[in-house]
Amino acid sequence: MEWKSTPAAARAAALWYILLGLFLAAFAFWQSLTAGIAFAAVWLLLGLWLLLAVLPTWRVRLTPRELEVSVGVLFPILHRMPRLTVCGLQRVTTPVLRRAGLCLAWVHGAGGQTCLLPLLPAEDLDALCRALGL
Repeated sequence: MEWKSTPAAARAAALWYILLGLFLAAFAFWQSLTAGIAFAAVWLLLGLWLLLAVLPTWRVRLTPRELEVSVGVLFPILHRMPRLTVCGLQRVTTPVLRRAGLCLAWVHGAGGQTCLLPLLPAEDLDALCRALGL
């Protein structure tokens, strides 16, 4: 089984990124107009890079032996958790994510291992829970 980023996930990530940027921009504009404009430009470029380059590379794969989460453009990060060590899953939703039909999930493994599964569709997370036997 494999899950990839969806358009709904991109919209939810963009909304949270914009809200955080608006909050932080107030502090930059408080310093000076130039600092605020520079912050807004850098924030916009970083956001475009994250949404257009990094988010599409995110994928979750469930193999018969392990749960794999990978993300990255230049330096891909691969997090593997043996399937036999998975002992729990914690679902986290917010009103915005619920409206988009998405949720976050923390997968807990033996020995304190944890793995974050961001912006999964709720029905896909249900399928993952059934496949893991949780």
